Amino acid sequence: LTAEHLSDLYEIWHAAGTRMPSLISRRLWAAARNLKPELVHGWFSRRRYYLKKQGHEVSEEPFEMPESAPARAE
Repeated sequence: LTAEHLSDLYEIWHAAGTRMPSLISRRLWAAARNLKPELVHGWFSRRRYYLKKQGHEVSEEPFEMPESAPARAE
């Protein structure tokens, strides 16, 4: 994952609160960037692990990740 990918993932993660993206949307997001889906899945799994380790609840209700990158200020 590049720095830009990580930045996009952190932005998506923070916007979603404590929800995990659906498996299908993670796969589509990865495919749109020519990434292995396992990399994206692992990244979100680690975020969920860290939240739980800190004592936070993680919602079981998934959300759909946008396939496009978040808008960036020019």
